[in-house]
Amino acid sequence: MGRRIRIGIDVGGTFTDAVAIDADTLEVVGTIKIPTTHHHENGVAEGVVQSLQHLIREIQADPEEIIFIAYGTTQATNALLEGDVSKVGIFAMSKNRLQSIKVKRDTRIHHVKLGGKPLKTEHVFRDSRELSDEDIEAGLRELVEKKVEVIVASEVFSVDDPVNEDRVVEMCKSKGLLVTSTHAISKLYGLRARTRTAAINASILPRMIQMAELTKRAIQDSGMKAPLMIMRCDGGVMQVDEVKERPILTCLSGPAAGVAGALMYENVSDGFFLEVGGTSTDISAIRNGKVMVKYNEIGGHSTYVRALDVRTIGIGGGSLIRATGEKIVDVGPRSAHIAGYPYACFAGSAEEFDGAAVESIAPVEGDAADHVIIRTEKNRYALTLTCVSNALGYVTSDHYAYADREVARAALKVLARHMGKSMEEVGRRILDCAVKRIEPTVRRMIDEYGIPIEHVELTGGGGGCASVVPAVAEAMKVRFKIARNHQYISPIGAALAMVRDTVERTIVNPTNEDIVNLRKEAEQRAIRSGAVKGSIEVTVDMDPDKNIVRATAVGSTDVKQGQSLKPDLRDEELAQIAADHFAHIETVSQGRVARTDHFSVYEAEEGMRGWRRLLRRRKRHFLVLDRKGIVRLRLLNAVIEEGSNGEVQRRLGRWIEQHTKYDVGGEKAPDVYLLVGNRVIDFVGVPSGEQLLNMAKAELANYPSDEAVVLLGRVKSA
Repeated sequence: MGRRIRIGIDVGGTFTDAVAIDADTLEVVGTIKIPTTHHHENGVAEGVVQSLQHLIREIQADPEEIIFIAYGTTQATNALLEGDVSKVGIFAMSKNRLQSIKVKRDTRIHHVKLGGKPLKTEHVFRDSRELSDEDIEAGLRELVEKKVEVIVASEVFSVDDPVNEDRVVEMCKSKGLLVTSTHAISKLYGLRARTRTAAINASILPRMIQMAELTKRAIQDSGMKAPLMIMRCDGGVMQVDEVKERPILTCLSGPAAGVAGALMYENVSDGFFLEVGGTSTDISAIRNGKVMVKYNEIGGHSTYVRALDVRTIGIGGGSLIRATGEKIVDVGPRSAHIAGYPYACFAGSAEEFDGAAVESIAPVEGDAADHVIIRTEKNRYALTLTCVSNALGYVTSDHYAYADREVARAALKVLARHMGKSMEEVGRRILDCAVKRIEPTVRRMIDEYGIPIEHVELTGGGGGCASVVPAVAEAMKVRFKIARNHQYISPIGAALAMVRDTVERTIVNPTNEDIVNLRKEAEQRAIRSGAVKGSIEVTVDMDPDKNIVRATAVGSTDVKQGQSLKPDLRDEELAQIAADHFAHIETVSQGRVARTDHFSVYEAEEGMRGWRRLLRRRKRHFLVLDRKGIVRLRLLNAVIEEGSNGEVQRRLGRWIEQHTKYDVGGEKAPDVYLLVGNRVIDFVGVPSGEQLLNMAKAELANYPSDEAVVLLGRVKSA
């Protein structure tokens, strides 16, 4: 049997990167970098096609060896940022005459600006109690006469009864009109937000359909039969044909591929992924193997688009140093790429900086003239964060940002002499400035997501990560690692990303039937997005503040994907991995406390010995490893229950009641994690014991009664 190749492509602002990965060994077998084709008549789609063609030639692959192709693009985001969108017609409907005034108001899109330009919309309204085909046709004709390019069908409560929205959609398709509906974008109540989200989605539909068709045609013409996928803003992928329905899911997906690489290629389970380019750093939080997502704003307005929670800081490997007199003013946000100068650390030799001088410039008109340039006899160089990190030894020879340390030191010494200080002192001040830009954001996210500082590890990706991540980790006193092939982590993430889809519904008290139906709907969506049925796992969680129940389905186009190539580890090897993870804390005891066929649960009790133990409350650290030694869950001060599925289900109600707290704010059920089969199921945030019991039993019903089960819970304070 021939090779099985997965290809990932990342369309960046400057370059389009592509990688080929052997699906069976996860070895990177080829890479390509070409300039992004912004100005081609086919736009960035041309770069996707070109990079794919170059890559296939480089690795000498036959079309049938390619089993998967995925790409990430900022085209949808750029269209919204630039206001390059289409005029939208909104076909609003209501079955309730008393609600008609409110429906008309809620479906009119006002004050949404994209790229400083207003989103242009037209509006018609129809009473849908006895909606005839003639009524629909007349309304569409009215919108078309107003030169709209795409239609949105919007009816109040269509999430419960989508018949009329579907009728408008079918009528549009029969007339060759581009169309979307609010219930196809979101199943949540809230007509105004749902219509706004659908209108923004519709505004980029023509442009994204054009790109989807160009790339799909190119794949077909090349003889490849692999599914063509596109990155979603939540870190998953969907079939490119889905772009024709929901292009908004590709918005805000710039960092999604890199995070997918951290999850799938580096098996990051807890901590933060910092993807560092030349100009900026994207920071994402990961908890228990899941990236944090949130509802995003577009055009200054809330939407029902759930995207990665990514915080972008204007610090990167190419960030320029700003200095006046003896003071380091700041680092960034301007970069060497903007200024147009090469990095000083990549000069030919240290001797080139003999007799060099400092020059201050304003990289862009209006900037302060305090950005440092090193002027030598022959050249002018930018002194960057990469130069400083190399000079101080933070970058090693296996890092993409590595430069000759002596050259970097020689460049930094020029600034140090100019300021009358030592090279080490100046370099330290520069790194401190960079760290102070990034560390507060990481600590804020630690607090927001309740990640214990003991569990935090920083993972660096992107070409500039070694210039930033080690210094931040040192300042925070946390662990860090630089991802393998970090300079290609985004296309690697695209190549390995899983198919993902989410269904959300507003349900006040979800029953078992509600949960089962939601799971089935999410699974069907994942299948439509390209996942193989047998590969799909569905998790259900709740947002108790908004009574939202959410089912997320994750699967693969390839049944073999996700099957780790690592061998199962022996008990003593797992115990050593656990000991290594507990090594940074002072423990009085540690060992395995529970196990299933797939998981081992280790506990370490933290506490000082001797009289000092009286001064500090002991912490209990729990670590869950799978058979491959991959960390799947970390908890502090948990309670634990184990047994067969049947036994656990019989004890479950009493166990939940025992660990539920009550106060003036009401009932507080414990946060629960369920280890069953090869899954870690998260029930964090479920507010009531009854809901928790229903959701847990719905999951356990899928397994035999003799299946080993472990419950880990965190009791909330009353």
